[in-house]
Amino acid sequence: MATETRSHNGWLECHGFGEKPEWMDRGARQKAQAAMMKQKVAQAMKTRRSNKTEPVPSCTTSSAPSIPASTHGSIMPPTHGFNDPASLLQPDVDQLSPYHQSNFDSEHQSAFDEMIFLSSPTFELPDIPDFSAENVYPTHDPAILGGLNDRSTGYPIFQNQTDMHISTSGTTSIQMLPITSIEEAVLLAHFMDKTFNWQFRFCWSDGSGFNRGYFIWLMSKSRPLYMASLALSSLHRNLNKTSDLPQLNLRSDDHMDRYDKATEEFRRHYETQNPAGDVALLACIASFISSSFLHSDKIDWNGYLKVGISLVTQWIAQQPTEVDPKFHKPPEDSSRDFFIGSIIRFHVLSAITREAPPSLTDSYRKLFKSGNSPVFLEGVSGCENWVFDHLLGVYLLRDWKRRTRAAGLLSLWELTSKATAINDLEGRIASNFGDLEVLREEHMQAQQCSRYDICVTTHVFACAVSILLEVIVSGAYPQLPEIKQKVERALESFTYVGDPDLLGELRWPIFVVGCVVEVERYELIRRLVLSSQMIHSAGMSDLAGLLEGCWKSRETGEVRDDTFDFSQLRSEKTEDVLVA
Repeated sequence: MATETRSHNGWLECHGFGEKPEWMDRGARQKAQAAMMKQKVAQAMKTRRSNKTEPVPSCTTSSAPSIPASTHGSIMPPTHGFNDPASLLQPDVDQLSPYHQSNFDSEHQSAFDEMIFLSSPTFELPDIPDFSAENVYPTHDPAILGGLNDRSTGYPIFQNQTDMHISTSGTTSIQMLPITSIEEAVLLAHFMDKTFNWQFRFCWSDGSGFNRGYFIWLMSKSRPLYMASLALSSLHRNLNKTSDLPQLNLRSDDHMDRYDKATEEFRRHYETQNPAGDVALLACIASFISSSFLHSDKIDWNGYLKVGISLVTQWIAQQPTEVDPKFHKPPEDSSRDFFIGSIIRFHVLSAITREAPPSLTDSYRKLFKSGNSPVFLEGVSGCENWVFDHLLGVYLLRDWKRRTRAAGLLSLWELTSKATAINDLEGRIASNFGDLEVLREEHMQAQQCSRYDICVTTHVFACAVSILLEVIVSGAYPQLPEIKQKVERALESFTYVGDPDLLGELRWPIFVVGCVVEVERYELIRRLVLSSQMIHSAGMSDLAGLLEGCWKSRETGEVRDDTFDFSQLRSEKTEDVLVA
């Protein structure tokens, strides 16, 4: 039993354990002693508060308090017992944050309630003022944000003080996502369960620097991204009827109404905030462009891509000339690089139906060839950087051929020489194919997303780039031995695809290969397009329409093999089809 409890400098002290003191008689003396302890505690707490009249400063990464792992646990060290009054009454209040002081108050009350000597049913602790959140400011502390450091762009997780709610029970709750209805909750669940995997199929790769948790974090502090994600989920869910979640009775106009609200929110944020480097805005652009694969007739992906390219241009201009390979990027920077890569992917692949190479071709090639490139396209497309580098080289050759032919200066010898300069493409294809064979058996056993999927996707893309190069040099002659051999190799590459949904990521190679196959192979291409479970999506149906139009134009002689160009397939009806 604790003995010799007395007052010293405003605090109560306890000197060890011994015989039960005389005053603990469960009568008047014990009540008097309890009243004295109550008075001393109240006076001590009042004195401590009066010494802290200045407001709590704004938290920074170096000075913000760290929230403990459990907000409901005791503030005492685990070695202290509840039977020790000294450990209950003498914490270092000076070292407590406002949040901990609130927690301390509530813990004090429960501790006193449990002390055996407070037997009087009328005993009450002094009233302690409720903790106020008026002086709580946005924090950037890595401990609070789960290790998410480096808030270089200054996006607080609380947009204003009303976004953070402090309860007097000692717990902190953050209004993370503005879910306002059951419909939104269902769409959000579908997004995280289905749509996210469809949109970011390869984000699990080592080089992506991005994952599902980062995306939730971005949505939690960006209303435009949250609304854009729900709009994409609504469109995707309408096409994906295999969902186990309850089906919503939504009309087509309901889906587009949600999309319209998301675009309006995006536009307002883009015009009122500094968009440069804003990760959430980059993510919005990627979501809107992806939406065009589901509803291309009403979504102008080209307009969003132009906005994205302007942001990519600013990002490239800000890149350091040298990067320490050992430097570990914080999640916000990694997420920014991921969405920059997403926009670059759309920019490069969509140029297949344009008359000129991408405007940032030289900058992109420097990024792809850099040993410490911040952009890994395998994480956003499943295809490695070296294939995109070669594709840009082929685009430049196509542009040179078009310009020199228009000027009447085309030299076949010079054209062949320039094509030969892209001399390591076939070597890289052979090397990647070797890796593909090694990983194939492992993939058959694992039956899950693995490095094998990236090897397959890279191989299919590389074979298509090789066909494009041959078409530029020799013309689109399906019976030409060089063309025929490379088309057969590309068609064989599709047999390595184990998951039909992976074909949805191979629209670009299917388009390139399908445009130059012989007539007897048309049905095979049709089956490839229809093999994806998302066969009703605008992305696949528009691709099928482009291929059918190409075959018809070649049969009627509208498009000649010797002057064939993929940009010729753009018409007034199909000019906004995204092949990516």
